[in-house]
Amino acid sequence: MLQLHTDRFYSRVLLLLWGLTLFTQWLPDFVGIRYIFFRAVYVGVAFVAMLVSWEEVRKNGLLLVSLVIAFLLAGIKLYTDTGEGSRALSLQFIGAVIVIAGHSRLFFRKPLSVDRLYLWRLLIAFFAVFFVLEVGLSLVERIIQYPLLDPFYEVRAHFRSRAFLGHPLYNALVVSTMMSFILTLPLRTKYKYALWGLGYVAILCFNTRSTIVLNAFFFGLHLIYTLYWDRSVGQKLRKQALILGVISVIAGLILLFGVGLGSRLLEMGLLDEDSAQVRLDVWALIDMASMEQWLWGIDFEQLQWLMESSHIPIIENFWIEQALRMGLLLCVPYWVVSIYLGYRLYKGYAFFPAMLTSITFLTVASVNNSLAVNYTALGLYYVLILLLHPRYIYNLLPRQFLLERYTSKVVEE
Repeated sequence: MLQLHTDRFYSRVLLLLWGLTLFTQWLPDFVGIRYIFFRAVYVGVAFVAMLVSWEEVRKNGLLLVSLVIAFLLAGIKLYTDTGEGSRALSLQFIGAVIVIAGHSRLFFRKPLSVDRLYLWRLLIAFFAVFFVLEVGLSLVERIIQYPLLDPFYEVRAHFRSRAFLGHPLYNALVVSTMMSFILTLPLRTKYKYALWGLGYVAILCFNTRSTIVLNAFFFGLHLIYTLYWDRSVGQKLRKQALILGVISVIAGLILLFGVGLGSRLLEMGLLDEDSAQVRLDVWALIDMASMEQWLWGIDFEQLQWLMESSHIPIIENFWIEQALRMGLLLCVPYWVVSIYLGYRLYKGYAFFPAMLTSITFLTVASVNNSLAVNYTALGLYYVLILLLHPRYIYNLLPRQFLLERYTSKVVEE
């Protein structure tokens, strides 16, 4: 009985976590409350989920080490830097690993109870609903040329939808990550390409040039793999993929050239003069900052001085921004553990799905500074790896949406 009540409480905590994380990112600006307060609430809810999952966390050596390192590095930063932004930066370091630790009871506890299997399915449905609502809101905003959840919108030459997550680049990172996992799911081809197409519409509405190109490239890579290298795909599915792939390309070209979605790419190119110069100027920080600053990190005021001295309005690279703020002595261990944690979570995946989803996340994240200011995308990426694991996915999705060879599968333990 206690186990039953614990699982139900745990389910509510996880649903609350993702409800707050995905649907309230716009609230701080809208109600005039500091964003760090909301981020602390998100981490607090994830922390409760981690405590409920502690039996599984302490048995997972890598996850426990990741937690210790994240808290240690965040504590060192707070101790050595009492300036503006240090608390937000520390939350960023511990946020994603607490999120994945909070899901340990769901993913790592054996055997899989009925309540937790239901929660697994509920989370998949929750993310699917978010994905559709995110696309719908971005499209509505693009049509009316106004971000409904942004109270401080300023009219610019090229409109960019804000949707639920606020900044177009961050929306694009989260949606692109979900799109890459959709391509690897054992869905019937028509459903898979329809969902991916909806995501691409949102990417066009966010008007982020790099992600428009990158997602098109990764779709082409997936299509080529399906047609020529995936031995599990029969001739019938290859024909369906080819036909629907061609239709998807034509539809994308119509939206881009005919409807005018993604106008920044057409009018400004992938890298206009100003954008290219900003990205090149960022590397000037390598010479501007001293070796000591690179090793130990700098505070917010020092970073602003370096940017002004180098005539850089924004650092559009999270690797550089994290390295400057935290210092390489703290960042390198954090990066190594984070990458290795992701690698281990992929255990049981085939090479191509793991490669496609990981490369999509890393490349899209690396063309902006999103991961330097918000942990949501990294936490979601970790959770999606486990939530959509190929070992269990055929027990979690409705059978009518699955490829025929998966409809007769049974639960594996």
